[in-house]
Amino acid sequence: MQNLIKILIPLGLNDKQAKVYLAAVSLGDCLISELAKKSNINRITTYDIVEKLEDKKIIKTYTRKRMKYVSAITPQTLLDNYRNYLEDLENSLSEFPAPNKKSTENTIEINEDKSSVDKIIKEIQAYDKPTKIICNTENFSKIKNNYINILEKINSKHRLTILTDTQLPSGALTPTIVSSDTIPVMKTSVIIIQNPHLYIIEPTESGATTTKVNNRALSETYNHLFTYHAQNRHHSPINPSQIKTALLKKLDETEPPKVDKEEEKVDNMTLF
Repeated sequence: MQNLIKILIPLGLNDKQAKVYLAAVSLGDCLISELAKKSNINRITTYDIVEKLEDKKIIKTYTRKRMKYVSAITPQTLLDNYRNYLEDLENSLSEFPAPNKKSTENTIEINEDKSSVDKIIKEIQAYDKPTKIICNTENFSKIKNNYINILEKINSKHRLTILTDTQLPSGALTPTIVSSDTIPVMKTSVIIIQNPHLYIIEPTESGATTTKVNNRALSETYNHLFTYHAQNRHHSPINPSQIKTALLKKLDETEPPKVDKEEEKVDNMTLF
């Protein structure tokens, strides 16, 4: 009995409704009082259940000699009805509206867990889109030592571009765009742009605090900022020794200024 009740519940019946239906099938045409006794449910509750089962077209009632009788549909009829319902449902699937998926737009996720950077890197790898990083060299070095291999994989797959204040060591990660006028103001964060996401990594003593911003407008704003400073960048790092050498060479190539003879006489007379 209990096994049959479990089978009937997915068809839209509750426990008591299933008991009353099974009792009605077992008894055949019967009085509600007989049905209540067979299902071991009080008569008033049985009346309510019969009404609900009649609405479901599982039970029929009729009156004979002023007595109300109950007649249940057969299990085969119940099965056929359910099959017809499933068929109608399947044929109507195309008419249902598309599910309203919960939008992740305009959300912020902050994570201070030690694995937060790993999570961000894996997310970036999953998206087949160009990736851009804005950071100063000091902050980049704090994360690149632990994640250089993963970042290189991103670079090979997603055309990684880095905007920094000084040229990164040869072979560290390329291509690198240098913008020494702009990046020093970014003292704390490493910003990763991958539209429509914006990732912010702030190195800490214990690891890093990461913030994921799901906002297309903000991501595009940073992308335009990146592009602007990339177009107005220093194409190579400023090397003081190279500048000094270039200036000395320029001075050597320059002829000394010509001095007028009359001016030279005047200058010589002032010596006495």
